[in-house]
Amino acid sequence: MKCSDPVVTSHGIYILYNLRHRFSNMSQAKGLTVRAAALTGLAALCRSYGVDAGPLLRRAGLPANAETTPDRRLPVTAVNLAFDLAAQACGRDDFGLRLSELRGFANLGPIGLLARDEPTVGEALAAISAYLPLHNDALAITREAFGDVVVLRSTVLAPGPKVQATDIAVAMQHRILRQFTGPAWLAEEVCLTRPRPADPVKFRQVLGPHLRFDADFGGIVVRAELLDAPNPMAE
Repeated sequence: MKCSDPVVTSHGIYILYNLRHRFSNMSQAKGLTVRAAALTGLAALCRSYGVDAGPLLRRAGLPANAETTPDRRLPVTAVNLAFDLAAQACGRDDFGLRLSELRGFANLGPIGLLARDEPTVGEALAAISAYLPLHNDALAITREAFGDVVVLRSTVLAPGPKVQATDIAVAMQHRILRQFTGPAWLAEEVCLTRPRPADPVKFRQVLGPHLRFDADFGGIVVRAELLDAPNPMAE
C-alpha cells in the first residue's frame, strides 16, 4: 500500500457515520468549529521566532487571547488560516509540525481520557475517531485495510487554507501512535499532500524516514498487527 494507491474503505460503522455527518456539514462550512485547544502553543512558538501572535489571530478573525480558553469553540476556517498566517510570519514552512510537538493526549480533552482506557491500540484509535467531533468538527480520521497494512487517513474537511492544519493532524496522529508504541516505532509510510518543502529535515526528524510528499491523501500507513497490540496506557 502506497500513498498514491486507490483507497477502499473497510470497517467501522462509526467511521461511515462520522464521514456522513461531516460531509453533510461541509455545506455549512461556516458552522464547523474546533476547540480553542487547537491553538495550544501557537503564541509561544510565534514568540520564539520574534512574532506577536495577537495580530495574526485578529487577522484570521479570532480573539487575540483565544488560546487562554481551551474549551471555547472557534470557527475551523479561522483557526486553519491562523496556522498558515503564523507559518508565513515566522518564515517556517514546518510551523504546524513544530506546533504538534508541543501537544499530546491532553490536547484532545475528554477524548484522550476515553482513548487511554481502551484495551488495544486499534480500539483507542477508534475511540478518538468516533468522538473527534467533540474536539474538531472538520477533521475526519478513517481506517482502511490492505492486506497486512492499514491506512489511517486524516482529512481536513473545511475549505480554505489548510496546509499547516493537515500537517498538524497527521503529525498529531503520529505522535499519539508513538505514545502507544514507544519512541523506536516507525510508520511504514507517512503521507502528506503538501509539496516537498525546501528543507525536509524537520519532517524526517519528527515523522521518520518513510515519508512521502505530494501524496494523494494525508495519513499514516501501519502494520495491521499494531492495531491488535495492547494499549500500554490502559488501566
